[in-house]
Amino acid sequence: MEYGVIVLILAGLAYLLLPSVSTPRWIANEFELRHNLKMVGLALQNYHDTYGSFPPSYVVDSDGQPLYSWRVLVLPFMEESELYDQFHLDEPWSSEHNQSLMAKIPQTYQSPYVPFKEKSDGMTPIRGIVDEHEWRTILRPRSGIALDEIPDGVGNTGLAVADPAHLVEWTKPEDIDPLALLVLGDLDVTTLNGVMVVDEEGRVHQFDQNNWRDLVGLVYFDDGRILEEAR
Repeated sequence: MEYGVIVLILAGLAYLLLPSVSTPRWIANEFELRHNLKMVGLALQNYHDTYGSFPPSYVVDSDGQPLYSWRVLVLPFMEESELYDQFHLDEPWSSEHNQSLMAKIPQTYQSPYVPFKEKSDGMTPIRGIVDEHEWRTILRPRSGIALDEIPDGVGNTGLAVADPAHLVEWTKPEDIDPLALLVLGDLDVTTLNGVMVVDEEGRVHQFDQNNWRDLVGLVYFDDGRILEEAR
């Protein structure tokens, strides 16, 4: 009898640890990730308000080689000016000095789904939507664009995604191509079962298998697609 009770207790504990959408842990993680992405969207907005355009997806050196990500550029707009000032901005993200700052990843860039002891590795689920070929996204190499240059109008184009199934080094100029985002079929069922996208108004949209086709309306800024909720 006692053995049976122990088995039931262990089974109950195992159930509570499962990443079910009904558990408080799951809900808290999703809420935190949504909040982080919104803060990133607001930082990008504030960058635009200060400089008159969104940042480039990455900074380049005199030879046109990528140095570091837009995620570094917006640090002052995330109350991380002290960290920003520590970077050697004339060196690539992979330089010895800049690599030493990886572990100082801001809380906003961290994934709530990653165990605390692993967060110091400097990995983030937040990537920009970057078209390096036709430059039809707001974040793009070398130069960003202003709000009044967006043909589809404000609130109809995504800036960045939060995808806890795919982590990148937060200072590295690594983002996601629009087409790669649209065909992302192997979704992680242990976390969001999809991705979150923040638009240039700071609104966060969530996409999974049920509404994946709607994501196309947030990818390019000149495709004439207007989100129903933005009308």
